[in-house]
Amino acid sequence: GKVTITSTTENSILVLNPTDDNWGGLVLQYGGSTKGMCVYNSSNISVGGESGTGTIIQAGGQTALQFSATAPYSATFYGDVTANGILKASAGDEGLCVEGGNAQIRLRADSNDWCSLNFEPDNANTSKQWTIMAHKDSPYNLYFQRTSSNTSVLTLDGTNGNATFAGTVTGTTFIGAL
Repeated sequence: GKVTITSTTENSILVLNPTDDNWGGLVLQYGGSTKGMCVYNSSNISVGGESGTGTIIQAGGQTALQFSATAPYSATFYGDVTANGILKASAGDEGLCVEGGNAQIRLRADSNDWCSLNFEPDNANTSKQWTIMAHKDSPYNLYFQRTSSNTSVLTLDGTNGNATFAGTVTGTTFIGAL
C-alpha cells in the first residue's frame, strides 16, 4: 500500500543509513522486479534505471534530461546545456556531430574578444596546428593561420570580399582576371 511520511519538525523526512557491504539506498521495484535505484556505493551516488529501464530527470514537471535504456546509453537534453568550463566531446570517429535541419555551430565571443576554431591533429606539436579566427571589429576579417607562426596564410576581407594569400597561389587553370 501507500506510505506517507509527514514531519513538521525535521528537514530530513527519510534517512537511510545502512552500514553493511559499503552501499545502500533506495531500491525501486515494480511487480517484485527491481527497476531502478538511488544508492550510495563506495564513494559514488548512483541514480537510474536497471537493465532495460531508462532514466528521466524532470524540472518544472517537464523532462529536462533523458537517458536511454539501451546501448549506447545516450543522453538527451531538452533545453540548452551550459558549461562554465571546457565542454569536451569524445565520440570515436565522428567527434562532435551536429545534426538536424539548419544544423550550425555558433561561436560567440565576449564584446572585445576573438572567435577561433583550433585544429590540433593527433595532439600534434604547434608546427602542425591551424587556427581559423575572426574579430568583431572592422574590416571583419576571417584569418587562416598556422598556430606556430601566428601569421595568416589566408585573409578573407569582410568588407570587400577580397582574399589575400601570404604566399604564391598555384594552379593549372584560372578563370577571370589575375
